[in-house]
Amino acid sequence: MPVRAIRSPYYRLAAAYVAALGLLLTMGACSNVLPHAWTAPLALYDAEGVWTDDQGRRIRLGDLRGRNVVLSMFYRTCDISCPLTLARMKDLQQALAERHQDARFVLVSLDPRHDTPENLAAYRQEHGLDAEHWTLLTGAIEPTLALSQALDIHRLDDFSHLVHFVKIAVIRSDGERMKLVEGRDLGKATDFLAGSQTSP
Repeated sequence: MPVRAIRSPYYRLAAAYVAALGLLLTMGACSNVLPHAWTAPLALYDAEGVWTDDQGRRIRLGDLRGRNVVLSMFYRTCDISCPLTLARMKDLQQALAERHQDARFVLVSLDPRHDTPENLAAYRQEHGLDAEHWTLLTGAIEPTLALSQALDIHRLDDFSHLVHFVKIAVIRSDGERMKLVEGRDLGKATDFLAGSQTSP
């Protein structure tokens, strides 16, 4: 009788990351990458879909127009990429405060099947995210996938963990300029948002 190999969850997770990396490399070779800055009117705010925040209120992304916005995607039970994303966003919040700048920080769930408004409210409390600056959203599957594609956030579901790659969208208050940044680009992000005070 053949012996069946027993693979730990860590093995499966590592395999999922390798598979996702291969997928991203293939996509990068076959298609154009999103530009670092968009100067055309931002379709993000005009996208279809209504979201629900952790207080049960219905929100459209267009409601965010008029403020600097820092937006990324996460899910509550993520213990690998998402804590890093949150830490980077908090660092950016601190950096903006030191420059006397303000922004609305938005986290949109990648796992709307499980991230109910109640679960998002618990996440807010666990991580000390004040309502004045932070918005947590969940929505239907289709707009969630559309948003992740628009933000160049690729995900791979290995049935136990959603493997995804950290991207943070920084959107100027005019709603017409957006930059995708990673953790090492926090300085560029603050400079980019500062431009919203001087650029038309």
